[in-house]
Amino acid sequence: MAGTLGYTISVRHVFQRKFGSEELGKAMRGCHWYIISRRPRIRILEGTPRIKDGILTLEFIETDPGENTTRQFALGSELVDQEKQSAFKVYDQGSYFSLCFDGQVIHGDAWALASFFSGADWEVANQEVLYIGQAFAGGNGDAWERTNNHQKLQMVYEDHASDPWDIFVSPLVLESGNFQSDDHIDDSENGPSLEKYFKDFSGREGTTTKASIDLVEHSLISYFNPPYNEQLRNWNAANPTAAMRKMRGAGFRLLHVHLSGWQGLSRFYSAERPEPSRSHFISQDIPPAPRRPVLRGVSAQEVSDWRDNAKVIEEGPKFFANMAEGSGVELLAFGDNAPKIRKPEPVRIAKSHQPREDTSQEVRGESVRVSRNQNELHKKIMDARRDRSADKEALTYKGEVTYDRRSGTITIGLDRERDPVRWSLHDRKGTVANGFILGFDGQGKTNLLRIIAHQALLSKRFSPVLVLPHGSGSTLEAALKQLSEVAKEIDIRLVSGPKHKPSKRHRGIICALDDSDRILKHPRGRELILKILTQGPNLGVGLVMVIRDPDVLRSCPGIAKEIIKSTNRAASMENAGAVLNALDAEYGERRKLSLSWGRPTFMSFTNGETRFLTFICGFFHVHASHHEARTFASGLIQESQPDSPLRGKWKSLSEDHDAWAYSGEPMLTSWFLHKHPDHWIISCVLARFRPVREDSLTDSIEWADFHWYNRFEGSIGPWQIGPAAASATGPTLYADALSPFAFKDQSQNFWAIQSHLFGPRAK
Repeated sequence: MAGTLGYTISVRHVFQRKFGSEELGKAMRGCHWYIISRRPRIRILEGTPRIKDGILTLEFIETDPGENTTRQFALGSELVDQEKQSAFKVYDQGSYFSLCFDGQVIHGDAWALASFFSGADWEVANQEVLYIGQAFAGGNGDAWERTNNHQKLQMVYEDHASDPWDIFVSPLVLESGNFQSDDHIDDSENGPSLEKYFKDFSGREGTTTKASIDLVEHSLISYFNPPYNEQLRNWNAANPTAAMRKMRGAGFRLLHVHLSGWQGLSRFYSAERPEPSRSHFISQDIPPAPRRPVLRGVSAQEVSDWRDNAKVIEEGPKFFANMAEGSGVELLAFGDNAPKIRKPEPVRIAKSHQPREDTSQEVRGESVRVSRNQNELHKKIMDARRDRSADKEALTYKGEVTYDRRSGTITIGLDRERDPVRWSLHDRKGTVANGFILGFDGQGKTNLLRIIAHQALLSKRFSPVLVLPHGSGSTLEAALKQLSEVAKEIDIRLVSGPKHKPSKRHRGIICALDDSDRILKHPRGRELILKILTQGPNLGVGLVMVIRDPDVLRSCPGIAKEIIKSTNRAASMENAGAVLNALDAEYGERRKLSLSWGRPTFMSFTNGETRFLTFICGFFHVHASHHEARTFASGLIQESQPDSPLRGKWKSLSEDHDAWAYSGEPMLTSWFLHKHPDHWIISCVLARFRPVREDSLTDSIEWADFHWYNRFEGSIGPWQIGPAAASATGPTLYADALSPFAFKDQSQNFWAIQSHLFGPRAK
């Protein structure tokens, strides 16, 4: 192994205005690189901006240079509650705007506003990369000398002068640089030199060195391959540049460069990289010979199947792209934090925001003309505002009776679709239901507990007992005494018969226990809770527990097994689904068979120190030898890639040969072969991860869910602990697809594997 260099860079601003030499120098100040890009011209259509009901709507017009056609589209957003507090102006033939609301003035380019209002929609946010340059000299990172020496920007301006293109300049800044003493190749090479790293790539005072700037520039240019760049368009490990030689001499073989989108507003692309993404993660290497003949990217002949950086090469681009897609957009492009030089020279914005007749058009209230699209958009925003108001009102507890006698349920709130969430007090036979509420402090656990208790009281069939063991030791003793009284009531009812159905004459009891973590740590408390959970429901007594820490519940397995049987459950932590699934998997019913006939099945397990998510793509008779099973599995792998001969090898993972792993060419999928109690199972690897600490079952489920939904459209059932190979080091988890699902990248290999087990897809 050797080392890995990593750099995260971001766009400081995307300038739409045209620059002269002196102004461009100011825009570049403090930056190391810049991108020149283009996109079809977008302008605000004059006369269309309207502010009504605190909502701004306006029409944009985009001109297609190739087809010489135009496209109009309406965008908008909520601003303020009172329209008299806001005003909107358009400048320079619709290319610039200013907006005053709540006494604040923001201003910027028409394209940036359109991208912001559209949520960085790809049709608006895309920027075609034409040139990538370096604005660096002397190690200071703010020099203009080199940028001033060449005339690429002027050349681009001239080449596009007669067509309706907008040319953009995007200075790039270094957010962070780091290194790791590991890379993507399995060998015994010495690690990186710390002394050479600080000398050539970091500087002991944190300065950015020329070698780092050169490496990042080379990586960006070879990745996008812009048409106006004449050099560095390939990353050739066999013919390294001076910076590449320094990188290799310092003991580094792998380079990661992450280009982060400008507050989420821009999507860079090129002919080489046609996908307009808000984030680009680039990996380049300088491996030892022999190498694969590639012009860019990773050329190592053999790539590790377990090292973290090998996984990052494969999954990093999609991971960071997905993270960027979910990050939203920010308004930093228009406010005081944006560069002042963004404003074109003809535009004048007075502090009082009074219009200037020669450069602006002001909108207060109704505009000159309003399109049908604007009216529909205004209505959509108004409807969303009303929905939020309705949601807020719905969240207010009104204390009204919600008990349904036939189902034995009450309403405790609304879900995301604003449908009632029901909580069972008892079933149709009168058996009282237990339940639990999970969450941290400040997440509304106690409020929900009180709502349940109050609704139970309003049903006129229950008498709630609130147990609040907060504060001092005396409060804990009082809580234990309350639980003892409930337990005594159970004994009294047991004398009168084995069944007690709650009614208006013979009320049941709902014991609402807050902060049960304290009680669970007390021996007497555990004894009382278990008695109420197991004996109470048939006698008209139920227990609702508030639990802060699921691990405290795990320390009481008998109680956990009982409480997890209940369908009454609520959880408010961020990973609530994984926490509940983990409790079900640990204390609920175990899966008996590896396969679920008729439904695709996924597995998650740990091998050594690496966690895997796999798809079960085949099975073989359990009594077959491992030689026979491997022969069958090899045939299945060959079937999934008929145009590629098998060149990989099977590797035994256990002394008794009940677990095997297969790896093909670098960057190709891996397979596992496990001998389970019921079958030999062949599975295809979808994702892998090497945790930095020991994982809990909750962590494993959360990781598996994340990667499943990251790759597929559809849904899967809960994860269950099931059959595993005898050599397994931890639980093997299974989940079945609940509905038809689609592989997001449409991998033909995956569908070839699935068709072996479930038949070909319908055309």
